[in-house]
Amino acid sequence: MSVPFPLWLQNSKAEIVESEEWTNVTRELFDAIQQQLAQNHVAYFTDLTDAEKSLFMDRAAKSIQHSDNYRKMMQKVSYTLDRHLSNEVARELLEEDPVETKPELVIEHVREGAVSLLKRWPDMKGKVYRCLNQRLPENLRFITWKLFLQNTLARKVYCDALAEDASSVRSAHERDIQHKCEALLTAVPVFARAFPEAKTSPAIASTMTKVLSYYHAKLRTTNRLIDVQYLLLIPLLQASLEVQRPEKIGSSSSVANLVEQYISLLESRPSFVRDAWGETTTGVSLNEMCKKVGSELSRIDTGLSDHISSLYSQEKVTDTSSKANSSNEVLTAGLKAMLKPMLRSMFVGFLECEVVLYMWDQWLLGLDVDDYDVWLPLITLTLLLLKEPLMRATDAQQLEEVTQRQSILLTVDSYQYEFHKHFYKSVFAKLTEKYSQDAPVVDPLSTLGLPAPWIHWTKEVLPERTRVEDRRLAREQRAAFKLRQLRNEQETQLNNQRHALPPPPGSNFYQLLCANKIPGITTYAQQLEEVTQRQSILLTVDSYQYEFHKHFYKSVFAKLTEKYSQDAPVVDPLSSMSHWGWPAPWIHWTKEVLPERTRVEDRRLAREQRAAFKLRQLRNEQETQLNNQRHALPPPPGSNFYEEKDNVNKFDSPERQQLNEDRVYLETQLEQERRRREDVERKAEAEISQLHAELQRLRRVNQTPPAPSKEEPDKGNISTKAAVTQLLRVLLPRNPARKEIKPKLESISTNLKDPMMMIRIESTLMTGFHAPGNSPRVTDQPKPPMEVMSIFLQNITQDISHVTGGYVGDLDVSTNLQLSKYRELQREAEKDVMGHVMKDYDWTLYTEPDKRRYQEDIQSHINTNFERLYAQTL
Repeated sequence: MSVPFPLWLQNSKAEIVESEEWTNVTRELFDAIQQQLAQNHVAYFTDLTDAEKSLFMDRAAKSIQHSDNYRKMMQKVSYTLDRHLSNEVARELLEEDPVETKPELVIEHVREGAVSLLKRWPDMKGKVYRCLNQRLPENLRFITWKLFLQNTLARKVYCDALAEDASSVRSAHERDIQHKCEALLTAVPVFARAFPEAKTSPAIASTMTKVLSYYHAKLRTTNRLIDVQYLLLIPLLQASLEVQRPEKIGSSSSVANLVEQYISLLESRPSFVRDAWGETTTGVSLNEMCKKVGSELSRIDTGLSDHISSLYSQEKVTDTSSKANSSNEVLTAGLKAMLKPMLRSMFVGFLECEVVLYMWDQWLLGLDVDDYDVWLPLITLTLLLLKEPLMRATDAQQLEEVTQRQSILLTVDSYQYEFHKHFYKSVFAKLTEKYSQDAPVVDPLSTLGLPAPWIHWTKEVLPERTRVEDRRLAREQRAAFKLRQLRNEQETQLNNQRHALPPPPGSNFYQLLCANKIPGITTYAQQLEEVTQRQSILLTVDSYQYEFHKHFYKSVFAKLTEKYSQDAPVVDPLSSMSHWGWPAPWIHWTKEVLPERTRVEDRRLAREQRAAFKLRQLRNEQETQLNNQRHALPPPPGSNFYEEKDNVNKFDSPERQQLNEDRVYLETQLEQERRRREDVERKAEAEISQLHAELQRLRRVNQTPPAPSKEEPDKGNISTKAAVTQLLRVLLPRNPARKEIKPKLESISTNLKDPMMMIRIESTLMTGFHAPGNSPRVTDQPKPPMEVMSIFLQNITQDISHVTGGYVGDLDVSTNLQLSKYRELQREAEKDVMGHVMKDYDWTLYTEPDKRRYQEDIQSHINTNFERLYAQTL
């Protein structure tokens, strides 16, 4: 089954294979193989076995490894991989909008490519040594551990036993094993943090039970499994769970994979771990390992090693009579007592699972390399990282407690830093001894001595992120372009069909064709009809407009304008205004400078301003509600309430102070308006009461009229004249200009003696209008004076009540005419102050202080003009 490679890796391979550098290298490699075949007297390469083919290929590759063609090919490979990977990451950033950053995406794609290559060519597992002192990603860790712990025989034995008899792979103590696995994964804190889903997914503990049950059945012993045999399976289980879902971990293939890795792990344990288990070993024993750790510890930190030696020398851990008893022996014995529990389980259970995975990564990278010992640096670094708590210990027991309990606080970053500082160079040199002769990893810094080809990544300019409107416009443009292409293709086909028709044979061709008198032309006639009926659907308005304007516009327009040429001309500056020598008024349209497109910052600022305006409106509404509630509350009980309020208001924000000033101004205006209405109502009531009193007096006088005599002929109208005089005295205002009004009153009283003047006054009182000067009477039957006065008082009372109540729509004509003058005065005042009559939306363009100031100026103009008109009326 072929392994799917990432797209960028496939494109890189295709480009490299087609390059000139690859062709030159393959030609040189072919010549090297031919030379080896000639030296070994082999006719054809296919005559060799697989092992011999691999040997010949390795020798040929090593022979051309330092040639110019090979160097150029490696440069091409490095550059091509870098470019395709960078393009893929840039495309993903632009189109898919991922959450990860660009470096994270690069690492993810590289990890995906490395895993696919390892799955396709497992023999390249040695290339992973480049990841020394690094935490392997989950997918790469899974495939790396699987390749280095591969044990085909153990897997085959398990699968055969499972296929033959399922009970043969189960231990007699399987139930006890299951209980212990569940307790380890859920009750031990360090494992509970690493397997949080173990409580909800029983498949994890079940998988662990199956592996250990098969291992116990394979041992064919009645003894139970020891604790470290449980612990060594946990890192393998965690590595598998990182790339699989919990419900998939219990599948037969997953269990078989864990069985294979677990058995291979137990067989590959270091010799000092076997010694710590009590097994017989031929390699480095536990005592020798502790001695090496003591030497490294003394080399790096003498103070720590001396402190451990001094504390264990007091415990007499060695034979003091022996001559070999020295500080090194005491240190070795002390380190053995401190480290043995940790080394038995290979640090599982004593460190966090993440740190254990990092340690096992470093160990398994060089599992196939002889003399590769990474446990010595890791054990030494554990003691160095625990230096502070170890130095505070006062006896050997405290040292052991620190090692076993405080090591859970160590992190991967601290191990990486100290490892790179003290051991990286030496360990990496031993690790690369085996793979130094193989084909190098594509690394320009180490293999080619060139600068990193991915430098341009930091200088790359990604295309600007488009907006939704731009993308919509682009789609519409693409759709319009495709539509134009389709129309062009259809027009091309139509032209081809048109040119394919033969020319007409004669001048009367179409007449004969219509009469069907030309034999053999029926086909052409059908084609013409088909073109006319079907292709006309492709015609557009634009084409009609263009052709109409080109051929028929002038004649049709002349006919159309014959009837209307004598009517009023259309307002067309080009035709009518040119008669007067005026230029077209829209000439400046072509010179207009459009406003510049707003920037993102300006639009953001506008949005913030709108939001602030809405917030101020909301605050104003809240202030209004708060004031209404405040007015509804009873007065404060204390006398110093307002003093405290003033002290608090001093520290208010400027915006709140402005709101308070506006509120005070509005309250003042409302109070003044209320007082003005009360004064008007009070004056109206006083005048009405006076008029009623005068009406009662007139009624009493009318009830006992004096007898007329010849000496006094004018007393027939005494009631009307007295009533008018009293009304004028009451209705005229009392002001300092009374001296000017008195002559007018006297002239009015004098005119009352004239009968014609009395008729005009009566008509005015009855109707509200002045009668014409040449009219002797308003009616043939005049009303009595008492009825006239009563109607007049009723009209006055109704008008005053309407004015004081604010309703002016139901007033009589004379009152409406007087009130309409106020609106005229207001318009004139607005023109004087603002330059034009103000509308409601005009006031929204001004701030509150400016608006208030302009309105006060307008009101002052209105008052001045009103007083002037009133004085003129008097």
